[in-house]
Amino acid sequence: MRKVKGRRRGEVEIMRDVLKACLRGANKTKIVYGANLNFSRLERYLKTLLGLGFVVEENDSSGSVMYKTTQAGIEFFNRCLKNRKGFGKVPEVELYV
Repeated sequence: MRKVKGRRRGEVEIMRDVLKACLRGANKTKIVYGANLNFSRLERYLKTLLGLGFVVEENDSSGSVMYKTTQAGIEFFNRCLKNRKGFGKVPEVELYV
């Protein structure tokens, strides 16, 4: 995640950052720091991403709630990266389950 010349991120860029933070599974605190959001904004984006099927909610072995990017979310993430101007070749992310 980068802030380019003072430009604010759009909704798609924020969703991309949340998906990236959730690639290997993350709790809300890890997502907040990884995507540079506050908790109230994270709630809004998680609700959207869960509804789209781009993220799933899972319980880890200790019973904590974790969020993980789905295959559909990874495909969306990869399309976002490919559509960025001036990015050149971008390696695709694969989900290993």
